[in-house]
Parts: sequence; C-alpha cells; structure tokens
Amino acid sequence: MPRIMSFAAGAAVAATIVAGTIVGSTAWAGTSSEPIAPMATFDPELPRALGSGDLRRVFSYSCSLQGEGLDVEASSVRVEVESTISKEVDPGDTIPEQPFDVEVTLPDSAYDAVERLGATHQEWTMPVGLTMRAGHEAPVGLEPFDVAVPREPLVGVPWRLTMAGTLPPIAVPNLAHTPGGEWYQHELWLDMPSRLTVDGALQTPGGEIATTLACERPGDLALGGTWVTTWPRPTDTPPSTDPTTSPTTEPPPPGSVPVGPGELSREVAYQCAVTAGGLYLGIRDFTLAATADYPETAAPGDVLQARSLSVSWTASELLRQATTLLLGARSARSTAGGDAALSLTTAGRTSELERTAWDFPRSGVPEVANEPWTMSSQATIPPITAPQDAAGALWLGLPTAMRIDTTLFTADDSTIPMTADCTAASDRLLGGIALSGETDPTPPVLDVPDPPTGPTATPSTDTPPTDDPSTPPTDEPTTDPVPGPGGPIEVGPGTLSRTAAYRCAVNAGGLNLGVQAFTLAATTDYAETAQPGDVLQARPVSVRWTTNELLRQAMASLLGAREARATVTDAAWSFTTAGRTAELPATTLDLPRSRVPQTANNPWTMDGAGTIPAITAPQDAAGALWVGLPATFRIDATLFKADESTIPFVANCAAGRDRLLGGIALAGENDPSPPVLDEPQVPTDPTTTPPTGTPPTDTPSTSIPTVPTTQPTSEPTSEPTTQPPVDPTTVPTAEPTTQPTVAPTTQPTAPAMIQPTVKVGALGLFRSAVFTVGVSAKGALPTGTVVVKRGEKVVAKGRLFLGVTVLTAGQLPRGEHAFTIAYGGDARVAAKTVTRKLRIL
Repeated sequence: MPRIMSFAAGAAVAATIVAGTIVGSTAWAGTSSEPIAPMATFDPELPRALGSGDLRRVFSYSCSLQGEGLDVEASSVRVEVESTISKEVDPGDTIPEQPFDVEVTLPDSAYDAVERLGATHQEWTMPVGLTMRAGHEAPVGLEPFDVAVPREPLVGVPWRLTMAGTLPPIAVPNLAHTPGGEWYQHELWLDMPSRLTVDGALQTPGGEIATTLACERPGDLALGGTWVTTWPRPTDTPPSTDPTTSPTTEPPPPGSVPVGPGELSREVAYQCAVTAGGLYLGIRDFTLAATADYPETAAPGDVLQARSLSVSWTASELLRQATTLLLGARSARSTAGGDAALSLTTAGRTSELERTAWDFPRSGVPEVANEPWTMSSQATIPPITAPQDAAGALWLGLPTAMRIDTTLFTADDSTIPMTADCTAASDRLLGGIALSGETDPTPPVLDVPDPPTGPTATPSTDTPPTDDPSTPPTDEPTTDPVPGPGGPIEVGPGTLSRTAAYRCAVNAGGLNLGVQAFTLAATTDYAETAQPGDVLQARPVSVRWTTNELLRQAMASLLGAREARATVTDAAWSFTTAGRTAELPATTLDLPRSRVPQTANNPWTMDGAGTIPAITAPQDAAGALWVGLPATFRIDATLFKADESTIPFVANCAAGRDRLLGGIALAGENDPSPPVLDEPQVPTDPTTTPPTGTPPTDTPSTSIPTVPTTQPTSEPTSEPTTQPPVDPTTVPTAEPTTQPTVAPTTQPTAPAMIQPTVKVGALGLFRSAVFTVGVSAKGALPTGTVVVKRGEKVVAKGRLFLGVTVLTAGQLPRGEHAFTIAYGGDARVAAKTVTRKLRIL
C-alpha cells in the first residue's frame, strides 16, 4: 500500500511520555540505536525504535463484521499502520501534521459473505481520537480526526480496506528539566487502541447496507514515538543544582489516589543516582508500583493487622539498553527498601512505619527494544494503629527515598554491581485506608524531598585539564557524510581512500562495555607509478574514527561526555605484494579534542593526521603495492564532562580481512587483483582486572590506563617478539628458513564447536522480503554464509560481515510462507537453522 499509518480506531490512540532517560533506540544498524540494537527493530510485528522517525507496525486484531445479512467472526485480522514522526523534539514544540494510512486485511470468509449479498461497491469511515499522557499526568484528548475509504468497487480477495487521513499537529508537553543540569531524553510513545470501530456501507442490488467492523486486541499496542529532549544546550545558562520548576504544592488530581475499602494500587515516579561497576551513570528515572488490600473501614484506635504488599520497580529504557547492550547483563537480582519506610498521614501529621527490606529475586533483563525491565517482590506493611484524632483517611505513602542494590549477571554468570539512590516527588501516596463516617477525603500534599545526588564531579585541583580545544567546539553536525565500510579498492596513480570496519573491546571508567562496532577511514595520495626497486617516500595520511550510535548515546547520555581527545597506538600499516605481507609500524596518531555530538544519529567522529612510512618496492613486486589499514590498534581517550571532570576510555580494536586502503600502481601492470589478508583475533576487554590497592573513587580521574591488564594466553602467538625495523628495505620472506626440529608428541585435539545464537528480523514487502540476520557466539566472531529457503528453493544467500548480513528475496508469491534461515558455521562456530513465518504482500 502507498502509505500506511499510525492510527486506526474509533477509540482513543494513546501517546505516552514515560518519564525516563534513554540511550537512543538503537536498532541493528545503530539507529539504534537500536546500535547494533535488537533485531526486533526490523520485525513488522514489533514497534519501530524511538528516534527512527517511523511509526509503522503490523497488528493482529479479533474482529466481527456485522450488518444486515452479515455476521462474520475473524480471530486474526491484519491491521497495518504507518507514518513518520520527528526523530527528536523539544518541550513545547509542535509536531506538524502528517498524512497516514491504515490498511485492514479481512479474511476470505468475510469477502465471500459480502459477495453472496451481491455487493459491488464499498465505503468506510473510522473516527480517531488521539490521547496523550505525559508521565503520570491525566490523559489529554487531542483534536479528533477521521480516516476513510472513499466509495470504490469491491475487487476481490485479498479484501483490503486502505483508509487515508491526516494526523493533526501534536503539541509536545513542557516537561520540566531534571534538577542538577543532567541531559535527559524522555520517551514519547504512541499506542494503538485496544478497540477499533469502522463504519461502512455496502452497495447491493437491493440497496445500501450499513455495516460495522468492530475489532479488539488486548495489550501490546505500542506503535512508535520520538524523544523529548530536556537538557540545556551549550549556549544556554550553565547548569544549576536548583530545580528548573518549583515543586507542586497542589494535591494530586481528584480520583488519582485510591481510597478504600478495597485495593490500593499506584505507580510513583522516582529519580535515582545510578552507579554501575563503580562508574556513575547520572540521574535516571524509575517507577515503583505497589498494591495492597484494605477491605475494612477503620475507626480511631483500631489496630490494622500487617498485610502483604506487592511491589515492582521498572527502570527507564535507557538503563535497560545500557545494561543489556553495553554491559551484557542477562539477569539481575535486587534488594531495596532496607533504608526506607512507608509513611502514614492523617489529621495533618505524617509518621514513618517500621522499615522492612524488599528482596527482588533474580530475573531476566529484557533484550528486546522497549520491553520494560521490571523486577517484582512481595513485602509486608507493618501493623497500623489509627490515632484517636484520625480524620479524612489513613493515607499510606511510598518511601520518600530508598536505595536499590542490584547485582547484574552476564551470560557467563560474572557479575557487575549496580546501585541506585532514589528519591520520590511529593506525589507518592499509595492510597487511603477508609475511615468510618468520612466521605470524599482530600489527599494530603507530602513534603518534597531533596533530589538525589551522585558522586562529586569536581576535578582534581592539582591536575586540571591543560589541552583546551584549539578552536571552539561546535554542536553543528559534520557536513561530510561518514563513509560506510568496504566498497571498491582503488589502484593508483592518485588518491587512495577507504573505510574499514573494526570491532573494539571498550572500557570506560573501568567498566567493561563489551565489543562495539567502529569504523576507521583513511585517505592518502600516491600519484606516482612505481618500479621494482623504487623507494616511495613517506607521505601524510588523514584518518577519521567513528563510533556506533549506541556508544555515542551512552557516552553523551549516561556518562555526560561533552568532548573527547584520543591517541591511537599499537598500530601498523601493512604492505603486500607478490603474495607476501610486511608491516610498516605507524607512529602515534593524535586525535585532537573535539565535541561529542549530543543529538541522536549525529555521528561521533574524531579526525587526525599521520604518516605512512617510506616503502621500498621489492625486485619481484607484482600486481600492485597494496597498502592495508592496521589489523589491530589501541585507542586511549579522555572524555570531558561539562564541568571539565574526566573519564578514561580505552578500546582494543581488530579489523576483518577487508581492510585494504588501496594499491600503489606498478608499471606495466593492469587490473591487479587485491589480496585477501589474514583476519586478526577478536579483541578482548582492555581492563578486565582493576589494579590492586587503588579502589575506584567518586572523584573522576584525569589519567588514562596506559597498559591493558588482560591475562596472557598460554597459546603461542604468530607475531614476532621484537619490533621489526621502521623502514624495511625488503619484504620479509613468507616461509621460514628451516623446518621445526621437534614434532608434537601427541596429536592436538580439535576445539569444541561454539554454539551460536541466531536472531532474525524479517519484513514482508510486495512480492519480496528482507531478512536481517545476526549471528553471535561467546568468544568468537562468526563468519561464513547464511542461506534463506522457502521450502527447498533457495531465495537469498549472503556472507556475514561483523556477524550480520541483510538479505533480500524477490519474486515471492503472496500469502503466508515459512522460511528457513540456515547459518552454515565456520571453523569455530557450529551451524544453526531457524524458521520464520512471514506474510508476503
């Protein structure tokens, strides 16, 4: 269908702003971001990631088609919606109106029923009311609008109702900026309604028949949304520790706080200063939901017995993404409430109840985008004695402040400690226990506690940063597009320019952030055509280092990085000809201090300049003189926060085989074939073991670790133990001069194959489909081929690049089909096959 859009309903569509800070929605390609982010980003039956600009999803509803002579029930009706939305907005902005469509595909049985009536034409209208909810505020209804199918012929199966309309402008709420000057991105979600009502008319030989299509879908209604950014721009007033808005002194909205007799249930927003693995992650939004039951009506002097309290805390999407994608957490266990207490308020007085701890058993951390990370527990409310002067109600309040101590478990069961010091707002009432003789009591306004604070961020006074940027940094995005990896390999004479993909084991502030995707682009010029024996002088090379979107968002949002400088070491250019490869040691490469972009999908790049050493063309040179980017290197960076405090950042990087920069032309050679280079080992965490005697402190460090602390391997290495000369005059021979004198006494055993995880995102299109396949394995980077089959027929095939491949299958028949996605394995990783069902349009 041409455009498919966002809202299809006679009931209200809900747009929800969930108070929370988000690392971006990193989709697989680093939308999002999603980063490579979860494969769900490409699944049409899951919502698009925030910040992608898309509102598009396929829903399944249970529907009933009713009218004179019509009574058709369908348990699975396809409803496809699509539109676009701003990728990021500010509080007070107006999201402009957008065209949109809704396509409802009815079953063949429904078409058969209207065909029996002799229907020849149709028309449909569906009223839509948009509802927006900001945080825990009351829902706000927006301007209603209609989508419609104009009068048109019935053309046969599949029977599709394609309804078009215009979504009116949406006013973004003026969300208050978080105290303390931290940058926040709040979620704004748009949800489909659980009930759809479409009113239609069918033209038959006997006249027009009024028809109604009524549909229902319980739960999972998220369609998509955008970010609402609430941090001060660099041109604004410097951050203040004071709140940007005065705390409310008004009581909660009428009816929002439940009063017994009966169940008391409510969600309360908290702001928490979060630290993971000793690294401060800023002020993050949490919610605490609690439910208790007080079926009785109390009287002054009554003693209400202790009873069960169900509690659950939910972290923001940002924190979920950071813990699962960056830290590799797969499950978590928490304890909370030991330093906190519920409150009891009546007759204008508030007192604390006995303190109890809440244990949250170990449970999974969701790995799918926008699936809430929630942990649940059962606790106890202590006995309550109603004072003799009790009036209105006995108001129970959730804790003013509390500490959540969490242990994160990675896939290999290693652990990362995480703490959150949390503070609620004044609106933290759970509900009121009814008092006899009292009606419509007014909820009290509780005190506003101090906002949470993290560890001090004041830099050391004796070691201030000394390298101010040579030019004022700018927030403007780079005007140069960031090239993607791969592409044609150029041969001179002339400019050689290419980008290679790297996988880097990243550690920031002593916290292992896993293996992340980077690119390194390089450009140099060899205008000459070389002859065997020629000496090519050293020449300058410009480089650009680019991180993935997930890491940019994490550094800017979680760690508060505003600028960075870096040094690249342990690198060597390669020189290949006549089947032999030598290394050309690279000098240290400095990447000057520059801005870390603060807006979604604005690439974080750092530029520098270096030198490729002189090259001597050997006498047997053939084809070309191929220059390769470094197989491995190390990045030592310093991240600077707004207050000039610093965070050390280290990345150990390794490229794949496709890392050639280009070929220096040889006289008399035409169309030379590029060589295939060896693939280095997957990088490892540069700082897995903290130094003894120097526990982490709350004061940011201004130094960077100089030596990685990974454990030595017991396996022999293929690299020489001494550094080769800087300017080799000849290429080293490929073969050893003598054979080894000692053979192994026993035959080595083949290593056990590693079982992979295969994730597939599938999108059905018009007579075609797109499959995004990600293959991962513990301790290895999978390589090899992925084959997609429909039945016994191969419909798509491709090779993995950094564990991912995107395959397109064409000329597919319409309807629902089962596809087999088979990863063939490699020398270390076992093969695996998965199956996906997909509807082709």
